[in-house]
Amino acid sequence: MACASLRSWPGLEQIGEQGVKAAHRIRLAMDGPEIRKVLPLVTAAAEKRRIPARFLAEATDALCVAEQRPQMYGTVAGHPIADEARVDALRAVLGMRPLGPQTLPQDAITSG
Repeated sequence: MACASLRSWPGLEQIGEQGVKAAHRIRLAMDGPEIRKVLPLVTAAAEKRRIPARFLAEATDALCVAEQRPQMYGTVAGHPIADEARVDALRAVLGMRPLGPQTLPQDAITSG
């Protein structure tokens, strides 16, 4: 797998906004084991603000879904949330809107 040789997740300074979005779309197509391998790279890139923080939330939730666990950030419509009482606080840390009854469909992957 090509992602196994990555030393860092591609960021804005390397590949620009369109490249970052393309890398995210590729990440969206990954299965659980692939996501687990790249999640530390995605985490580091988000922490350094090289990619949008919501991409970290989406990658984390995608791994949870792939491993049949409740998600953390509520980015996957119809999948249980691990801690509904704290989900908005977790989202706020990443600069995401609170998860309201009308928020989930717009926030899941498509918001910018």
